[in-house]
Amino acid sequence: MTLGTGPYSIRANSLSEGETGRYTLAVDRLPAVQRVQPVYLGRASAQRLGELTGDDAMADDESYFDCYAFDVRQGQTAGIGLTSQDFDTYLSLHEGGVCDAEIAFDDNGLGEGTDAYIEHTFERGGRYSVRANSLGSDEIGRYGFVIEIR
Repeated sequence: MTLGTGPYSIRANSLSEGETGRYTLAVDRLPAVQRVQPVYLGRASAQRLGELTGDDAMADDESYFDCYAFDVRQGQTAGIGLTSQDFDTYLSLHEGGVCDAEIAFDDNGLGEGTDAYIEHTFERGGRYSVRANSLGSDEIGRYGFVIEIR
């Protein structure tokens, strides 16, 4: 949980009445949550050349990613591709604009073995986002990203 300024107290308690004994209590400070700043693409199809670096956002599996946000209308279809000669690509589609609620993913959809492709028809209009991601941890390098909205 994220806490504001204290003071706070913790109550250590037994499950059942009358139970006693030794226990260990540990409190750890976790690193700050990393805020992802997406690149907003709007409602139009787009192409981008990008690069994953050690300064990019990091996923739970310790892979780097860039986040792209876009808007669609209900019933539209998007074809989204990610290619790289520097790393094995992983592409994920997310509900909302900050790449944190995955609804689809791919790592070999272009048939090349290392490139990714997702085609998705949207039941609801609104803002969605895509992670341009490496499949493995600590992989960096240049990539090509394309989204075609129709």
